[in-house]
Amino acid sequence: PPLHPPPHPPSKKLQVECDFVIAADGVRSLVRSEMGVSCVGNMGLQHLINVHFRSRKLGERLLRAKKEAMLYFAFNAEVVAVVVAHDIKSGEFVAQVPFFPPVQSADQFVGTEEATRLVKAAAGDASIDVEIMEARPWVMSAAVAERYSSSCKRAHLVGDAAHRFPPAGGFGMNTGIQDAANLAWKLAAVVRGHASPNLLDSFGAERRRVAAFNAQLSQSNWREAVKIPKLLGLDPEAASLLTHLTNMAPVPTVFKRALLEGGLSVGRWAAVASTQVPGLSHWQRQEMEKIFRTGESLRLQYPAEDLGYSYGNDSSAAVVAESGVYSTPSLPLTSTTRGRPYVPSTAPGHRLPHLWMKWRLVPSPSAVVDDGKASSSSSPSSSSSSPSSSSSSPS
Repeated sequence: PPLHPPPHPPSKKLQVECDFVIAADGVRSLVRSEMGVSCVGNMGLQHLINVHFRSRKLGERLLRAKKEAMLYFAFNAEVVAVVVAHDIKSGEFVAQVPFFPPVQSADQFVGTEEATRLVKAAAGDASIDVEIMEARPWVMSAAVAERYSSSCKRAHLVGDAAHRFPPAGGFGMNTGIQDAANLAWKLAAVVRGHASPNLLDSFGAERRRVAAFNAQLSQSNWREAVKIPKLLGLDPEAASLLTHLTNMAPVPTVFKRALLEGGLSVGRWAAVASTQVPGLSHWQRQEMEKIFRTGESLRLQYPAEDLGYSYGNDSSAAVVAESGVYSTPSLPLTSTTRGRPYVPSTAPGHRLPHLWMKWRLVPSPSAVVDDGKASSSSSPSSSSSSPSSSSSSPS
């Protein structure tokens, strides 16, 4: 059975012997490191500070103004931030604020005082109550482990230990859950003696290709999401270039930091000012409306990508192909078709489609004669329906 070690002091070591290890230990996976597995991809799209905070006043203000949303994009002369609403009613949010190493340091922003200032600046209201629950740095990346399993087939990577994506589209959790579902039944089959350990080779063959595509798609989605900031003059690439040039300046770090933060401040002021220029602000609004109308901005629903992936295109997949069975394309070749509708397929390697089942109870054909009167031996005919669905591993 799965072993869940009890909490123990960090100074003590706990030795565990087991047949298999499922490494769901996150982006900085120790198991992945011990396996000697590297991640390939873009490891530094952006550096951010996550500020997890609670503000009842901010939540109440948004509710009164009927501005409930999941994401808020805030920019002003003091800060640029994305605020994620976890629970507006209780006032729980997470603010994501970019910073630019090596000139800037995460230590500048994770203190309670500075984190509070950033939150109030993003809210545009210095009077709100702010309780900082946590502030920590993280790196936005799009990378996938070179392999998902050890050569002995006993250690396997799932979730963030196997892949990391920008949080644009929600692919991280969906892909991680799919990893676990794919591996679970295969491990069960091996442990119970129903399959050879060679079945576990199909885990990486099937899941890594899906993760690689989702990494590409989430990057494309993130680039679409920054179109609006770019239109306003807040280009992340320009900020990165400024950071690079500032870091090359032959001056002490304290002066480099002052130069960078001065340049970023000027950029924010210019972006705010551009919205006040009549002709320019009108053009910006028209361009923003065009982006929203054509769907070339951040999208959050991906039915085809979340449900329509297939494992049938790899010779190492645990799929027995059937001839003459209709199959949808397993994955789009480019991200330009993102957001396609999900088209169910019964071909091997696809997710078994959802189906509403209707059950009908019918009387028995036999009858019982009592006092010369015929009566059914079962209850009268009735019908009912239940919202059940069929589901299966895609393999």
